[in-house]
Amino acid sequence: LRDFRYDLRPILAEAYARTIERELPAEVADSLGRKIVEFHEEWFDDSERVVHLLERVIALCPAAEWAFDRLKLSFNAAGRWPDLFGLYDRRLSQRITNSERIEILREAAMAARDFANDPERAIAYFEQLNALGPGDTRVESSLERLYERHAHRRPLIDLLTLRLSANKSSDPGETMGRIAALWLDLNEPLPALS
Repeated sequence: LRDFRYDLRPILAEAYARTIERELPAEVADSLGRKIVEFHEEWFDDSERVVHLLERVIALCPAAEWAFDRLKLSFNAAGRWPDLFGLYDRRLSQRITNSERIEILREAAMAARDFANDPERAIAYFEQLNALGPGDTRVESSLERLYERHAHRRPLIDLLTLRLSANKSSDPGETMGRIAALWLDLNEPLPALS
């Protein structure tokens, strides 16, 4: 492209844009999409256009892991939290392996908790993680702290009760005391007494 007398980059970019907007088979969208994105990154300084191209590749080929990863990085770097969590949620709604689901939920939960300052979303992701792999102490600890900080007393009671019933509490008496205090905070003395 550098050796031509006329700049063909805009013409090629337009041809690529028209092509990727068509309904393409997933494998074609994956392969062609990678080339289009690389071309735009090399010749143009338009990150929004690249994001649009990546989103189009994902729409045509949901399994395009490279496009998913690139979008995550773009959205995270730009602080585009609704876009990032929408991307995660779309991926989670697809048919994926349990290990991939766990990995995505972990990433999403940490992004919501640590970067986006969205505790409710973080709780929702951690609860899904806990349901997929109960007994993960890191997930349970994260949930416990989030529940405590944001006054989610009933879910905290359930979490602590489960820990107590599974004999995973280092101090059962202290855990029972915490559960009783939480019931009292909810103005429910009968469960606190039991």
